Amino acid sequence: MAKKICISDFKNLIKLQTRELQTDNYSPDFNLDYKDKVEVWAKIQTTIGKEIFAGVNVDRDVTHIFTIRYIDYITAQYWILFEGKRYDILNVENIDEENKFMRLRCNVRGEDELQSTGF
Repeated sequence: MAKKICISDFKNLIKLQTRELQTDNYSPDFNLDYKDKVEVWAKIQTTIGKEIFAGVNVDRDVTHIFTIRYIDYITAQYWILFEGKRYDILNVENIDEENKFMRLRCNVRGEDELQSTGF
């Protein structure tokens, strides 16, 4: 039986962000512009080995699972910033379809400064 989610487990403040490409019409270069959308408290778990969801192996390994209160507009197009590291959201799960909590399966992308100059 799985452990019930307790709000007291949510001990880490994370930022959920969107990402936009900023270009100059006269240059092939671009910059990534991350915009903070919301700060939320989260439970964070690290994974061991490969994490499989929906019975399919993902292209990138899931390194962290963030559990947060349900927010209806959060999708895999969002990013997480936590303690100076950026996390790419690979999958969003509405736990038990109850609109109470959601699980975000993520891949750590590295330090924030390294992510501001391109892919």
